[in-house]
Amino acid sequence: MYNKMKTGALAFVCAALVLCAGCSAAENSSSAEATPSPTAAPTATAEPTATSVPELKVVGEKSDSKDTFCVTLENGTKQEITAVSVKTGSEEKFPESMMKKGETLAKDEKFELYYTPKTEEESSGSGDEYFVSPRYDVQLTLKDGKTYVLHGFPFEDIKEGTVLLEDDIAYITYTSVSTKEKIDTKEAERATKEAENGEVSVQTEEKPASAAEVVTEEPTYEEPSYEEPSYEEPSYEEPSYEEPSYEEPAAPETPDNGGQEGCVNGALFN
Repeated sequence: MYNKMKTGALAFVCAALVLCAGCSAAENSSSAEATPSPTAAPTATAEPTATSVPELKVVGEKSDSKDTFCVTLENGTKQEITAVSVKTGSEEKFPESMMKKGETLAKDEKFELYYTPKTEEESSGSGDEYFVSPRYDVQLTLKDGKTYVLHGFPFEDIKEGTVLLEDDIAYITYTSVSTKEKIDTKEAERATKEAENGEVSVQTEEKPASAAEVVTEEPTYEEPSYEEPSYEEPSYEEPSYEEPSYEEPAAPETPDNGGQEGCVNGALFN
């Protein structure tokens, strides 16, 4: 009897232990499922920032018209530029500055120059036909008050260039759009200055002219004039004839011997 009770108690204890073990395993399992394992936080990748290009100052009226020239220039004059003006070859003097009031262009500063050519009628105020002048001059005023002119500015052949000042001469350097050659207008500007001052320059070596200097002149053809020679009929005068006059010779005179005999040529006269 005692043995049966002991066996039953032992079985009960074993069952309780098994039940507790099962509950503990279940709790551990649910705990493991409820608590996620820690994961590494994603590292934020820094996006590359675009380098902002500084906006260039605009001189003149900005336009997208096909007739408007746009040139990027750098101020290499070592002074501030206080005024910029452009005129055509038909205008007598430069108009007002194209820069904003109080605005300046610092040394080594780049800027955009916009220029829309004026027609011949707009610039001269007369004429029935519109004609765009092929010559443009650009006037620069520096901080010291001096003005300089870039003669024959090649708007059609330049995209970018540098304005320089040397020997009191303003000039530009640029790469030709048409020929891809590097152009320097210093000598051309020097020759223009000397011509304006009435000076004669002697060059020991002739340098090729730049695209800004070349002026193509249409050859003129003059038709030769022909004058038909005039013909004058010769005049004829009939010769006059004068009949010669004949005078009969006078008879020889008889010598007078005074009544004396004499001898003439061996003849005896009484």
